[in-house]
Amino acid sequence: MQLVTLSALPRHLPGSPSGRLLFALDGSAVVDTADGCWKIAAGQALWIAERTAASVSTVSGGATIAAIAIDAAAGRRSGPVALTTLMRALLDRLVADAKVRRGASAPPAMLAVLADELGRVPDAAAIVAASDERLKRLAQRLLEPDGSKLTLAEAGREIGMSSRSLSRLVRRETGASFGRWRQMLHVSAAVPRLVAGEPVASVAFAAGYESPSAFIAMFRRVMAATPAAYAARMRRADLPPSLTPDVPQYAERRSTADVASHTGGRKQGKP
Repeated sequence: MQLVTLSALPRHLPGSPSGRLLFALDGSAVVDTADGCWKIAAGQALWIAERTAASVSTVSGGATIAAIAIDAAAGRRSGPVALTTLMRALLDRLVADAKVRRGASAPPAMLAVLADELGRVPDAAAIVAASDERLKRLAQRLLEPDGSKLTLAEAGREIGMSSRSLSRLVRRETGASFGRWRQMLHVSAAVPRLVAGEPVASVAFAAGYESPSAFIAMFRRVMAATPAAYAARMRRADLPPSLTPDVPQYAERRSTADVASHTGGRKQGKP
């Protein structure tokens, strides 16, 4: 297990045969890989797939990240992990032990339990949060039935901003484009209803989509799974929907060159 203390400079984590679970102990950082880019804050976890390099840089100030190699979950794509209560307890214990016995290997039994839990939980719906009060109001508006049809210009007028100013504000606050932010809001709002057993068609129409197929296509682009399949995985994992907001935020990388310089020129994938 590796404890990575970050300054303002990026830290390169080379790819390894094992996947790695990154767990933020304090501060916040952006983790950039060829599979996607996410913002991780204290108490949140992110899975980095096997043989995947990552560039980790702080958002502001410093950050401490625990990087735990796990020989499990082969084939799981990189992305946010919604931690169960047991996973949090295991991570807290592993971190405490690592601080006392620096350089010592993590107990295999604990890693085995953590790997088993990781295999049970589905990929989490990454939340693109915003602290700006204007964006908080706009987020509620975008979740109304007709919110999915608002253009960037119309959304800007809702909060008294130009299209350009709104676009810049969304990207600065969330790291995402306006369109991507809206999609993530819809996915985040839909997951608890889907897990509770509400029909996909009902959730789709409530979100303002003209057809269930349009909603399914959007959900699949974001989560790489259909709404029904994702909800079924959540129920099998017995993971409360309320846990899903406590996961890393999606972020858009600054440039393709940044990724190539830290991942050995691997082709950029979609998040």
